[in-house]
Amino acid sequence: MSFITPDNFVYVVTLVAVAYAIISFVIQRKVGNYARIKEIQKLSSDVSKELSEASKSKDQARIDAAMKKQGDIMPLMSEMMMLQMKPLFVIIIVFIFIVGAVNMIDPNRAMHEKVAMFDNGNASNCDAVSYDGIYSACVPVTGGKDNAVWMYTVRLDSKNKDLFQMISSSIGGSSAYATNTSSFEVGNATPKWEKNTTGGTPFAVSSSKQKYAEGETAAIYANITGMGSTPDSVTAEVDKGYRFGVDLPFTIPIINLERLADITGWMVFCSFFVSLALNPIMPRLIPSLG
Repeated sequence: MSFITPDNFVYVVTLVAVAYAIISFVIQRKVGNYARIKEIQKLSSDVSKELSEASKSKDQARIDAAMKKQGDIMPLMSEMMMLQMKPLFVIIIVFIFIVGAVNMIDPNRAMHEKVAMFDNGNASNCDAVSYDGIYSACVPVTGGKDNAVWMYTVRLDSKNKDLFQMISSSIGGSSAYATNTSSFEVGNATPKWEKNTTGGTPFAVSSSKQKYAEGETAAIYANITGMGSTPDSVTAEVDKGYRFGVDLPFTIPIINLERLADITGWMVFCSFFVSLALNPIMPRLIPSLG
């Protein structure tokens, strides 16, 4: 899909999110017997209103009658919950499939560079001292985005699962891995949301300096001296400034979120607001969905 590029991919994901919101809306209306749900909701609302009016009137007979009706509709509330859960399972399956498909076509991933890291004292690997527990790799600062923050994720793989305090099993469960992420700036880039993150067993990752110019060579390091054992392999994936992310037009309060840095988050964000807009619009366009 050569027409999908890192520059327009966010629009592709947005369109997919809109399509997903429409599909979800239709599923909710068709799979979950929406007419029955509305019927139960109206009945519940009527009984609640009747109970409220009876309480205001202080008429005990009316209150008792309303309370009885409220008790009688409790089984209907369970029925409504089951009807609402029914389409939810379908929607979740559709969401997982769509997110997986979109991640597979992410053009940013094709721009990433994977490099092996070594602890052999070889200058060609930017490693100064052999077998000191610090794995190194040279990363040419070329072929990526200039004036951008380049993020890199170091991954340790080992068949010895005891090497990691917290492990994530790979396919087949015969080995384990741990990851850690850091970044450096290229050109005049200024970090905004990028920061170090740790996954699996913590180990230090760093670069020879924080800022590089186009054409230089960055040296990145993984310090595993505190782990007490040697992994089978150490690799790094450098994104060269290419990654999915959307700066929000506002800050989400409480969590102070200003940027959605993954496809799943942006799809959920878009589909939520699209769903809000669809509620009054779709039943008018397609009466059978009302």
